[in-house]
Amino acid sequence: MSEEFNKAGIDANFSSRIGRRQFNSLLAASIAGTLLLPLSACAGKSAPEKAKPTPEPFNEDTSKKPGELQVIHQPENAALKIRFGKEETIPLLSDIAYFPDAHFAFRRKKNGNVEVWIPGGVSTYYFSGRDFEHLKSGNVDERGNPAPVFGPDPSVGFIQDYAGICSVFQSNSENDLIGFGHGENRPSPGDAGHYLATTFRVESHDSGITWENPEAIIAGKNIDKSHKRISGAGQPCVISVQEPDGKKYFYAYTTKWNATEADAIHLSRAPLEKGGKPGTWEQFTKNKGFVPLVIDKNGNGGSSDAVITPPKFELYGNTVYAALASVSWNKNLGKLVCVFETAIGFCSALSSDGVNWTDYQALLKLPSKDDRGYNRFTYPTLISGSEASDRTTSQTGHIYYAKSEAGAAPHTMLRRPFLIG
Repeated sequence: MSEEFNKAGIDANFSSRIGRRQFNSLLAASIAGTLLLPLSACAGKSAPEKAKPTPEPFNEDTSKKPGELQVIHQPENAALKIRFGKEETIPLLSDIAYFPDAHFAFRRKKNGNVEVWIPGGVSTYYFSGRDFEHLKSGNVDERGNPAPVFGPDPSVGFIQDYAGICSVFQSNSENDLIGFGHGENRPSPGDAGHYLATTFRVESHDSGITWENPEAIIAGKNIDKSHKRISGAGQPCVISVQEPDGKKYFYAYTTKWNATEADAIHLSRAPLEKGGKPGTWEQFTKNKGFVPLVIDKNGNGGSSDAVITPPKFELYGNTVYAALASVSWNKNLGKLVCVFETAIGFCSALSSDGVNWTDYQALLKLPSKDDRGYNRFTYPTLISGSEASDRTTSQTGHIYYAKSEAGAAPHTMLRRPFLIG
């Protein structure tokens, strides 16, 4: 792994935002099972950037149209004051079925163009362009339709039936990339509701057009060897951080299914200098902090504890689960923000250290069943298209997500603009 990679691309530098003693006390609080994030955790350099004037008036959508997500207006004292605009379709990207199918990744190249990798169907698609409004498929079939750049491999068990790349990092050069994704082993190829999930690592040496060397890196509990229900660890969103002692890590937020507690978001980490290779990962536990993560021959990755759990909102009903994390360092807030899915819609949480998450808020609520029929809203990704990657957000951008129409199984991509502050 190059020194350039070791120095570059740090999404959250905790050593400049909280001291070592303070970080240790925050970690100790989480080990004790108490979520404790004082508002003073980000001081000095970590103070939120002063909100810049919005160049154009922002048109918040509070119409609550039948069949659409309902915007929840945030009070003045909300930790995350965010507004959303009107739901939009994206013509180029709305023609692919089951798309998007997880958190997705983008990066901005030195020439200013963006590259985007999006899980869809059972594979990964690649797009590029000068910005998000002018994306074109980087790989097409003989008919000119978007074609996957990475997909299932029957010879590799953990991506036997599904291979979606969710996070992408540059390594040695602009053409050399590391991807982290969600893999599935299903009891039958078409059975999307029952599988063993595994988080994998993969490499590209041609700027993300082709990918190779898939390796399993994070696993949960394989609670049913026949894979007749969902189990394991997947749907990753990965960022890079520098902790107060100067050490640099990948932080991977995955959904875990273990049948003994609510489906929730767990945290694993690996030294950045090791490139996220198998055997370098640790997972977070409340009692012992980070402990080694070892995947056994049955696909088990040991036990960990959730860092983001299903929130409780008296007004909105039972959230049931927390899944599909979209984590970014928000420059406007001076904190990490996570947008995630629950049974009531999309929610958020904030963190100053990546381990302790508080200030849960409901952001976009599902319409009533009478209004939405069987419509499904899922797979949120928070993007500020002017930033260098999906791992950094700012005051404005879009939340991308998927919607299936009136019970039809395929889902397509939609988005809403957002404004923070």
